[in-house]
Amino acid sequence: MKHSYLPLLMVLLIFLQAPLLFGDDKTEEIKSLIKIAEMKLDKLKKSGAESFASEEIAKITTAINDANAAIKAGKEKKALLIISIGMAYFKKVDAKKELIDAENELNQTRTRYNQKKESEQ
Repeated sequence: MKHSYLPLLMVLLIFLQAPLLFGDDKTEEIKSLIKIAEMKLDKLKKSGAESFASEEIAKITTAINDANAAIKAGKEKKALLIISIGMAYFKKVDAKKELIDAENELNQTRTRYNQKKESEQ
């Protein structure tokens, strides 16, 4: 899960640094990025991530909605920036999940250590 969004973030970075890659029709490319964010958000919700990342999921949802509104208003650059911010929250969700997993592993290790220590006494 740690690197699952890295390729997408790299693509976003390229688009942010080289707007000429879009050519004349930026809107379709940005809509594609929004669609990717929507699919990833749906996957996150189905995985139960709302139990530990509800704030980030709300911010991603807001970013998707705001980016769609910016597209409708003809503000492609704004839409791209908004959806890029929303995509960054996916990375934060991944980091939270990784932290939770590390804490669980630490607690399990402590428990095993304490059990072994007690059995030796």
